[in-house]
Amino acid sequence: MGLSLLAKESLGISVAALGLIVAFYYHYRRFGFMWMSVGLAYSFCALFVVIPAFRGEPSDTLARYQWLGDNLFTMLMALTSNPGLLLHKLITWDNLVTTLQLLAPLGFLPLFNMAVLVPAVPLMIYNYVADYPPQRTIYFHYMAPVIPFLIVAAILGLRRIAGKAALVQRADPALAIQPGVANGLGAGLAILIAATIASWIYQNPVTSRLPVASSAVKRIPFKTEKSDSFRAARIVPNDKAIREAIKQAPKDKHLLTTSNYLPHLSHRPQVGSIRYGEVIVLDPDVGALLLNLKDLRRRSCQDYFENLRLAKHSGFGVTFYRDGAVVVEKGRGSVVLLDDLLADWPGCS
Repeated sequence: MGLSLLAKESLGISVAALGLIVAFYYHYRRFGFMWMSVGLAYSFCALFVVIPAFRGEPSDTLARYQWLGDNLFTMLMALTSNPGLLLHKLITWDNLVTTLQLLAPLGFLPLFNMAVLVPAVPLMIYNYVADYPPQRTIYFHYMAPVIPFLIVAAILGLRRIAGKAALVQRADPALAIQPGVANGLGAGLAILIAATIASWIYQNPVTSRLPVASSAVKRIPFKTEKSDSFRAARIVPNDKAIREAIKQAPKDKHLLTTSNYLPHLSHRPQVGSIRYGEVIVLDPDVGALLLNLKDLRRRSCQDYFENLRLAKHSGFGVTFYRDGAVVVEKGRGSVVLLDDLLADWPGCS
């Protein structure tokens, strides 16, 4: 549990909830209350002390809960004085759909052992009430800490469906299951397999080729840094061009790109995320930029224009440009092509 805290600032909520269930349900009071305190202290310290200290400003995570207030005290006051605010955020159609998507692949078996699900509930609430739509879906990492509890609850739910296991021969350490219970296990496993196959058909996470899967991803809205309006994410249509751009990007220079492509370049010694368009200078050690003008999942077209305009004024030239995928390098490439690209801006369609 201590190691898990290092993964993300919100995991203290899961650890605290786990401590709570250990203390009251399993009656390990001292152990449970200790980890409940550690988990809460860790998350509060990370969100309100450590992250703001390194950022030089409040945590950007807290901005997703500003509907409650602009600091911890006002948030707590809003929750205690008007609980209806929380219910209004929780009880929505989108949250219901996400809950169904979490439970359906497991055949709703976790509901047969609700006690084990308790540690997952606080983090689900934490995600559901955030003013950040990706946090309320199954398509991002925010729901990852919920999944282990769902799987354990499904296993124990299957056991409950099968009936209480008993020792046929107490002297036998094999812990054989009572006669007749096997039929219950078979029925539960059949439910689990059928639910998994049905969920796979509905939402294939590997190829994302199914119409239902593609439309679901397209409906995920993203909030831009420069606007409070949400716009739908798009499936990037120039896959081959961006893959070639990644290959053409220089390996010996400090490369900046958008967060969608950082995982493909994380093996490089110098790689980072490019800032948004309002930044007026590039760091002097940056040697190349990789942009996909057709990828509007987190950036606006104006952001890309500003990024390239800044690159032009910093002495960059185009070394690769195809179907919206652009690589520009400092002191190399075609400055004329970059000038023409900015003068006759093609947009991002």
